[in-house]
Amino acid sequence: MCSKNNEKWSELIEICYDKIQLCHAPYTNFPISACLELENGTRFSGVNIESSNYSQFICATTVAIGKMITETNKNERNIVKIAIYFTKRLQEPSSSCKQLLSEFSKNGNCTIYCFNSLGRNKKYKLKNSIHH
Repeated sequence: MCSKNNEKWSELIEICYDKIQLCHAPYTNFPISACLELENGTRFSGVNIESSNYSQFICATTVAIGKMITETNKNERNIVKIAIYFTKRLQEPSSSCKQLLSEFSKNGNCTIYCFNSLGRNKKYKLKNSIHH
């Protein structure tokens, strides 16, 4: 399922594949899942949650970060990488998700790996994608 280039990402990718079925995306029919990894190796996953009131949409990245916050001590919260599975078109996390990631990533050193069901992917450092 993953090329040798993505071996270090294979477990995060598998978690994303496993969790995609748990999404609640009845309005856009665009399920998204995410799995982040902390510096200490702890992982947290999340899926997108939609509401008929589109302003209450919750991103998969936000769900994973929320789980991290409620299940770790403050000194453990350093996100080093996150995989995000977009089932349709390949895209990047929203600006608000990138901002939230930057608040829990030392110096923006989190690596983001986005991929979709069509085999497209993109990997980059958070610090190279946010504007201050």
